[in-house]
Amino acid sequence: MTDGERSGLSRLLLRLPHLRPALSSASSDPTIRDFCEGYDLAWTSFIHWSGVAGPRAAGLAEEYRQTIKELEDEIAIVVLLRAEIDPDAALRAKE
Repeated sequence: MTDGERSGLSRLLLRLPHLRPALSSASSDPTIRDFCEGYDLAWTSFIHWSGVAGPRAAGLAEEYRQTIKELEDEIAIVVLLRAEIDPDAALRAKE
């Protein structure tokens, strides 16, 4: 596992505690590892642009925030389906 994959997985485990068992089990899957690396890159970009002044930076920070949310949703669905857990039921339990 690369540093980016490991960092992304760690962030996901913290942000999606209801998926920790399924994420941990799926972490050896190359697709999940790719998602983890992309998630880490999105967070790194969000943190960077959040610390820069100006309307362009604010817009980019918001785009990355939205990308992070979309990745979380997509990763949750993929991980739950691979664990053969109904994503709708799992997401309802989260709320």
